Amino acid sequence: MSKEKKIPKFYLKDRLFHKDNVTRIAREIRNVYKDFDSNNFINDVMDKFGDLELKQRITHISDMLYKYLPSSYERSVKIIIKALPDELDKNQSDGDYGDFIYAGYSHFVQAYGLDKKHLQISLLALEEITKRFSAEYAIRHFINNHQDITLDKMLEWSKNDNYHVRRLASEGSRPRLPWGIKTSLVYTQTEAILDNLYYDSKRYVTRSVANHLNDISKIDQAFVIQKLTEWEKSGTQTLKEMEFIKNHSLRTLRRKAKKLYA
Repeated sequence: MSKEKKIPKFYLKDRLFHKDNVTRIAREIRNVYKDFDSNNFINDVMDKFGDLELKQRITHISDMLYKYLPSSYERSVKIIIKALPDELDKNQSDGDYGDFIYAGYSHFVQAYGLDKKHLQISLLALEEITKRFSAEYAIRHFINNHQDITLDKMLEWSKNDNYHVRRLASEGSRPRLPWGIKTSLVYTQTEAILDNLYYDSKRYVTRSVANHLNDISKIDQAFVIQKLTEWEKSGTQTLKEMEFIKNHSLRTLRRKAKKLYA
């Protein structure tokens, strides 16, 4: 009897974080900061990768950036912004999530730029980073530490020309973002942001709005029904996309109703 061929295990962390991607960001940094010790950065990052899970690899990259970039946070974050690649394609409507390797940049900002004196440049950095990979987890730390200023900035982002930035305004402020830390926001505080985004032309944004409302439905279903009714009556979103938003926003409530009356 022939032996069955053993299929190698697939690890998402290895597909998303590997030496080629680490080498790429090292090269991008070196191109704008000639003193960057890219070889030792790559070696130090890869040395521990085998022992780390996906989120731990993000933190590890951030730690190594702190080690090899200048001691001044402001100087370091300006280097990161300058080293970023071209923005993701603005002409796409959905599915362009960017590259996970840039998650280390967002973590660097939340880990080392959370104090008030760095707030403005940190928010600027997250605005730029999210155009390459979503900064939805990092922004929640700023909400909790500088709520008013960060919420004002996110309201401003909800009108941004770049749809990745607009999505960050909704996704980053969701009441129950999966794997994200809990925020200090009351769900009604994000209403103005959602009012700016429900009629967006990009499915990437409207899905986030619907997910946001679905989160709220677990807290206050009357608010969600009222908001959807209000939006539908406004006529500012297409019928097809409004139907998607309604269905996606109400999925948890519908599942509960189905179980109740089964």
